[in-house]
Amino acid sequence: MKITIDEKKCLKYKLTFKEFLAALTIKNLKDPKSVIDTLVNRDVLDIKDDKYVVTDKWSEILDKILTESGGTEKTDEEFIEMAKKMRELYPEGIKPGTTYYYRCNTKEVANKLKRFFIQYGDKYTEQDILDATQRFVAAFKGDYKYLPLIKYFISKQKSIQDEEGVSHNIEHSPLADYLENPDELDYTVNNWERYARN
Repeated sequence: MKITIDEKKCLKYKLTFKEFLAALTIKNLKDPKSVIDTLVNRDVLDIKDDKYVVTDKWSEILDKILTESGGTEKTDEEFIEMAKKMRELYPEGIKPGTTYYYRCNTKEVANKLKRFFIQYGDKYTEQDILDATQRFVAAFKGDYKYLPLIKYFISKQKSIQDEEGVSHNIEHSPLADYLENPDELDYTVNNWERYARN
């Protein structure tokens, strides 16, 4: 089975993405408690502060399943090479006021890129991606205080309000903005202050 879920369609029917997933899961389980007990026994889930959480090991595996289930013709090696080239266009060092490196690590960037291509398709070339990255970094004119980490340039959760004023998180991609509006975007540093929190 292969399922595609559009987060905007969830919001159309007044469900957050998480609410949709929870409802879909319960709908498809005859006995949710026994499945949860099995996942706890297999160390997929753990209980912390009376709440179920996915263990670190299985969190990575879930991300791999999502990534490998998507449709892209590019190989893991191609994503790794693209990630290395993107990282070279980003400034070195730790983002001021944080413990995070601007460039993140190659594997993390490659995985983000793979998810990006699954979401947006294979219509962009490596050169398109590198050009967008270079233009994005150049827009900061050497003042990187508000430059987001490279993984958040590719995509990041963003909070939006619906018509009733209820906040929802959706995935936003500055990279996609730059790719789809090559002649229109000329962001200044202040446009990206909201991405500087991570």
